Amino acid sequence: MSQDDFVDVQRAYLQELLEQVEEMESYFLEYEKTKDESLIRKSISLMHSMKGAAGSYMLNEFSSLCHKVEDLLLDEQIIADKKFTQIIFSVIDLCRNYIYNWQPNQLQFLTMQLDELLDDFSLKQYRKCLILEMSRSMSKLYSNLVKKFGFNISFSSDSFEALNRLVLEDFDLILFSTNMGSFEGNLLFNAVQEIAPNKFNSTEVLVISTQKNSKEKFHGFSGDLLLKDRNIMENLENWLMKKYASFDADAGKYSESKVDDLAKLKNIVFIDDSEAILKLAKHVFEKQLKTTEVHYFSSGSEALKYMEKNQPELIICDYQMDHMDGIEIKNRVNQNFKLKNIPFLFLTGEREAKILDQMRKLETQGLIKKPFNHRSLLSEISTALAANSKVA
Repeated sequence: MSQDDFVDVQRAYLQELLEQVEEMESYFLEYEKTKDESLIRKSISLMHSMKGAAGSYMLNEFSSLCHKVEDLLLDEQIIADKKFTQIIFSVIDLCRNYIYNWQPNQLQFLTMQLDELLDDFSLKQYRKCLILEMSRSMSKLYSNLVKKFGFNISFSSDSFEALNRLVLEDFDLILFSTNMGSFEGNLLFNAVQEIAPNKFNSTEVLVISTQKNSKEKFHGFSGDLLLKDRNIMENLENWLMKKYASFDADAGKYSESKVDDLAKLKNIVFIDDSEAILKLAKHVFEKQLKTTEVHYFSSGSEALKYMEKNQPELIICDYQMDHMDGIEIKNRVNQNFKLKNIPFLFLTGEREAKILDQMRKLETQGLIKKPFNHRSLLSEISTALAANSKVA
């Protein structure tokens, strides 16, 4: 089948998909009146069906959205929220817009739109964990433990489904079993690295294996491995305690004191020559730092010119830029007595030790890894600043 023929097949399927979306809407119109929980179960079944079919038709972005909506529909806390049906109707509108605006090979960033939608509803969001494990019983055991540390849990026992989710979605933690059926966990990890090389840079990955040397098969992996033996649950709990002990499970949220401190800043300068990054940063800061003036620059020279007359309280700068890179900007900042003591953070996708050391030697207060998670950017900035004793 030619590419054009397949596009015609996709368009025909989108009409069927629209009918299914409208069927889901009818379930929730009825649910709004009756609160009949069987309608939610029907919606989960329908969403599961759409997820599988959309993946088969190579509509991977929509399939990934279905994964996330399934997770919402299985979350009792979200269902109990007074805005639950409003949220679902907004999700249905999101699905419709995708279908109406679909073009071959053109992303609509659906999962990001869903995250923004949930933010708009001020829906309490937890950290997200994906458990990749063939055994349902082990998945359940891991899930019960990880939930205690404030995570929403997603599961995948199929390697092809997992590959799709790993490429298209962002997670804060991934538990990677080495046994994933169609192909082993290390091959899945390595495939994601080939497709999206920086995908795991800002994600905590834990490998769980029956063999000590399994870690070597995960190319470029520098995280931890736990042996799947009789002590696995105790060792997993200890690992989680070490990584996430600061999470306040009773409050159901991260400690926000450091982010609150960030909100007290009056003036921030943000420098990046990528319009996409500037747009995303602007979205984050406008929503969460409403009383802070943030000035955005795609040019280092323009930013330096501005800072000569207007000293910010924080500078965030990309490392790799055309014309004037982050290193040169930081050098010029260090040479200016008005600017040299201002906290300075690098945004960087670099992983080479030499380059990272070069950035640290310039007396920066920290590094923010790219790609960053737009929903945790402020927390990452606050953590980087708090880790440096120079920052009050």
